Amino acid sequence: MRFRMICSVLLGLALMAGAVVLTFRPEPISMAAEPKYAAKVHVDPVVVASVTRESRFTAITQPYRQAILSFTVPGKITSRPVQVGDRVQADQALANLGLREFDNAVDQAKAAAAELTVQLGQAERDHLRFSRLSSDNVVEARQAEQATALMDQLQAALAGATAQLAEALRRRDESWLLAPFSGVVTAVYLEPGEWADPGRPVLELQDDHRVKLEVEVPENIIIGLEPGQSVHATLPFAGNVRVNGRIAHLARAAGGSGRLFPVVVELESESGLVPGMTAELVLDVKSRPAFAVPLSAVINPGGARPSLFILTDGRARQVFVGLEGFSADKVIVTGDIVGADLVVVHGQTILTDGQSVDVAP
Repeated sequence: MRFRMICSVLLGLALMAGAVVLTFRPEPISMAAEPKYAAKVHVDPVVVASVTRESRFTAITQPYRQAILSFTVPGKITSRPVQVGDRVQADQALANLGLREFDNAVDQAKAAAAELTVQLGQAERDHLRFSRLSSDNVVEARQAEQATALMDQLQAALAGATAQLAEALRRRDESWLLAPFSGVVTAVYLEPGEWADPGRPVLELQDDHRVKLEVEVPENIIIGLEPGQSVHATLPFAGNVRVNGRIAHLARAAGGSGRLFPVVVELESESGLVPGMTAELVLDVKSRPAFAVPLSAVINPGGARPSLFILTDGRARQVFVGLEGFSADKVIVTGDIVGADLVVVHGQTILTDGQSVDVAP
C-alpha cells in the first residue's frame, strides 16, 4: 500500500515536470534567409571634391631684409651722416673711415706699377735687340739670355704691382660703408671719431618696404604647401585687416625628429603694415580625398556611424563614412570610396551588405 502511494507521487511529479518543460521551451529561431530577389535601386556617380581646412599661426611681422653693417678694414670713423630713423637709398654712403691712409696706399701702388711698366718696356726692347745680334753672332748668346730673363722678371714684378694696386683700390672702396638696400636706419653703434675694427657693428638697417612672417608648422601641414602659394594673414589688433601674401621659402627638412618645419611668408605692402605687428597667418590645407554624394544616399546622417551603399559587381557594399560638410545639394564624405564608384541614392534603406541589386533605368 505504501509502495503504491510512493509510485503515484513520483509519477505525478514526473508529469508536472514534463508540463513545465513543454510550457517554457523556447521557440526555434528561424534564420532569415537572403532575399531571393534583386532589389531595385537608383544610383548616381560619386564626385571627387576638394576639402580644405583652415589652420592659423600667430607670429610677429618682421622686415623682409635687415642687416647689421660693419667695415671690413680697420680705421677711425670720420663721418656718419645718418641717424636712427633716417630713410636711405641703396648704395647711399652711411659712414666712412679716414681716407688719407687709403689714398696714399693707392698712390704708392700706382707709382710702383708705372715704374715697372717703363722698365718692362725697356727690357722688351733690349730683348729684341740682343736676340737679333745673337742670331748674327755679334754678341754672345749669354747676353741675349740675360736680356730675356730680365724681361721675364719685370713682367712678374709688374703683375705683382698690379695686384697690389687692385688691393689698395679695394681697401679704399671698403673704407666707405654703403647701404646694401633701401630702408630705415634702426640703430647706430659707433660715432665719428671712434675706432672701427673689421666686423664691429656700426649701424643697423631694415627694409621697410617688404614685410614677412616666419612660422613653424607640423608635418601634416607642410605636405600641403608649395613655394609661391597664395596665403593671407589678419592683424587682430589692427581691426582684423586682411593682408595677402605668398610663401617665399619652405623648409623640406625639420631640425630633428618631431620638430616643426619653418615657413617664410612675404606679405604685400599695405598702408600701416610695419615690422613688429601681431599677425595671424591663415593656411588653407587640403585634407584627405573626399567625395560629394547626394544627401539622400547617406543612411543615418545624424547618427554616430553614417553609411551608404556602393554598387560593386552587382551587389550593394555598405561603407561607413565621415561627414565633412555640404556643397550645394550634396554632402561631402570621406571613406573607402574611389572616384569611379556608383552610390545608391534610392532603395538603400531596405538593403543589406552584399545583397544583389538591380539598377533601375
